[in-house]
This record gives sequence, structure tokens and C-alpha cells, in this order.
Amino acid sequence: MSSGSGDRRRQRVALIVIIVVILGMVGAVLLLQPKDADTTATAPTGSASAAAAPASAEPQVVLLVAQDEPQADFTPPVGEGMLVEPIAADSPTGLVDVKGDEVGLYGGTLQLGSCDRTQLADYLEAHPSKAEAWASVREVPVDGIRDHLFRLTPLVLRADTLVTNHGYENGTATSFPSILQAGTAVLVDDYGVPAVRCFCGNPLSAAPDLAPGTSYEGKKWKGWKPERTVRVKPSDRIIDNFTAVDPASGSMFTRPVGTDGAQDTDTGEPVPAGVPGVVVDPGPLSPVPGAGSPPAASAAETSAPVPDGDGGAMATERPAGEPVELFRVDSIAGVSSGPPKPTIFTLGGPAFVTSVMTYHYLNQGAPPGTLAFEGEDGTVYGPWPTVGSEGQGGVANAYWTAEPNVVVPAGTYTVIDSDPSTWSWALDTDQRGITIIQGIPVGEG
Repeated sequence: MSSGSGDRRRQRVALIVIIVVILGMVGAVLLLQPKDADTTATAPTGSASAAAAPASAEPQVVLLVAQDEPQADFTPPVGEGMLVEPIAADSPTGLVDVKGDEVGLYGGTLQLGSCDRTQLADYLEAHPSKAEAWASVREVPVDGIRDHLFRLTPLVLRADTLVTNHGYENGTATSFPSILQAGTAVLVDDYGVPAVRCFCGNPLSAAPDLAPGTSYEGKKWKGWKPERTVRVKPSDRIIDNFTAVDPASGSMFTRPVGTDGAQDTDTGEPVPAGVPGVVVDPGPLSPVPGAGSPPAASAAETSAPVPDGDGGAMATERPAGEPVELFRVDSIAGVSSGPPKPTIFTLGGPAFVTSVMTYHYLNQGAPPGTLAFEGEDGTVYGPWPTVGSEGQGGVANAYWTAEPNVVVPAGTYTVIDSDPSTWSWALDTDQRGITIIQGIPVGEG
């Protein structure tokens, strides 16, 4: 073998060795990469993180918007909201999805629209830059805004509702998730989804998914909680008529889609206590900084000493004396389920509450739930577990009775029943749920 061929053989061997070394180094680097660098990795099926929210959801800051609160407005007010008692009860985990065609989801005033669509169209046509931004959100041509508006229906929200809101700044539409207060006047599309906030003309779009870590900003209103928020999903088909509730009369009416009240028809049917929905578990969310509803008070917290009439402090144990009736809404008439109005009572002074009873005659023997009081500032006393007892005719669990045995301060409270859909009421209860509260006054009032 010549020396030249030997040199070439040695060179080839050296080259092979170098290639092997390089490949080994690359392999080592790949093995050292952290697992989360693999973009194809997914949460295990059935894991808490997979169930809590869609993979695309990220923590957001959600703005609370009262019915008459100004924002980065598109237009001057073109509608007016109304006082509405929110229909959403506390859900087990959080957000509730409701289809847009559910009976009683929306409210309004019989024969009167809550939003002036002509005024809104006139304003946008007079402000071309705003019209262009508005149309981009609603995905309609600028010259089609008026026609689009007159296919929408003016109604009023009956629940605090999550939406994607849009303001106007520096010539463009901004986007931010927000919760609109029950009573907010809106225009609704023909699938039942809120499309415009009438107080400011802001266009709305599909509500976002929420994820663990989502927080809230803004001034909360009485009774607001994340657990009482709904998100409206499109109905399965185009809606012809909305069946809405007139809070003033306590009756229901139908409103054809795209009309402003002139074609309303009173149905003469009773108002449903709430609307069915699907609970969505977004995982643990964050409260409003410095403004969120306080957590439910425990028995130890609610029985803390409170001032008596002489400025001293009352003992936390049961005070002397026999319980007296602190509040009663009762009836001997035939009952219905799902009281249209809240049951509200006032304590003129602090009281040691010994028992709270609500009546559930038509609950088909369902196991009893819980009762609680909610103050005007949002503070919740309870919830307290109840014991069921037999009612007239041998109805099982007709009476739900809790024994809080805690001191509740003076104030005005709403009784919170965990199953308002079976809570009994009658014509002579002023549409309030049948309730009896007993206790021992521990201060003046």
C-alpha cells in the first residue's frame, strides 16, 4: 500500500470520528432540554388543569362595568338600563354558560325598547372613524351598520354577564373582557348574544374563556360575585321571538327579533325563578383588589362580640331569654315554586339568630340544602346546613331549617336559599319565598 493511500484512509477515519463526536454532543443537548420546551406536550386527560379551562385560555384582568358607568365610549348614551334583581344563583365553581334563547334570560319594559338604534346609527354615520372601528368589531361593512343595528333587539340583562367589550381610543377599537351588571341595556343578536352596550354604544363580541389566575378590577355593585356571572352562548338556531321579563309588572312578554317594543305581547305566564345553564369551572380566580365580596363568614366570625345598647360587648354564647320571631313571610294559600322577588328583612339591632326556616313544598322530597344571609355590603353570613322535616300531606323535606346560633349585626339582609327553584311562595307573600326567622335580640333596636 502506498503512503498516499494510507494518508487518505487515516483522514477518512478522523472525519468519521469528528462526525460521531458532533452527533453525540447534539444528542446530549436535546436530552437536557426541559420537558416543557416540548410544544406538543398536553395535560393528561382528566387532569384538573385540562378540565379547568381550554388550553388557549390565559389569566386575564376582567373589568366590572356598572349599568350606567362611562368607559372609553364609542357614542353618547343611546339607551337606559333599569333596576333588576339578578337571577343567577351561586354556582358550585364559577361561570355559568346559558343559551341565548332561554326564557327569562333577558328583561325589558313591555311596549318600550331600552335602546335607540336610530340615534346610534345617526351618530356613527356622522363620525366615520368611529364607524369604521365599530364595524370592524361587529364584522359588518361600514355602510351596513344601520341595517345591522335594525336586526338587533333592545333588551336588558337579567344577570351579571361576561362579554368582550370594545372601547374607542386614538382612532381604533380597544378590546377588554368585562362583566356587565344586571340591568344593563343591550342590543342582542338573533342568536341571543349581547352585541352592543347601549349606555355607551360599545360593540360587544363573544365572551372569553377564563383561566386560573384571572382577576377583576373596578367598583363592584351590591351582590356581585364571580359565582353569579353568566356567559351567553349562541342558541342552536336563529331566534324568532325573545320571551323576556318585565321587572316592574312581574310578567313575561314576547318581543319579535329586531323590534323595539311596539309588537310586544304579554304572555300571561309566571316568571321563571332562573334559567338553566352549564357550570364552567375556570379554576381558582382572584377577587377584585380591595373590593371583592368578603368570603362567607364562619360561625366563629359571625358570633364575634358586638356592641350592646350600653356600648359594651355581648358574649358569643347563647344569651339568656327565649327566641322570638324576628321575621316572617308565611301563607296558607296554594303555593308555587321559585319566588320572583327576593326575601329581604331588616334587624333594627344585633340578634342571636337561633333558627331560619324556608318552605319547599314542591321539591319532590329532594334533600335539604343551605341557607344564608347577605348584607347590603355583600357580606355573607353562612351558608348554614339545614335539616328537612315533613310538610302537609306527608311531603318529605318540605321544611328546611337551619340553626345558625350566631350573632348577626343590625342591618338589612337578603335570605339566600341554595335551591330557589323549589322555594315556595304564594299570592299573599308579595312574591317572596316563605321564611320564618327566630332569635334573641342582644342589643337595642
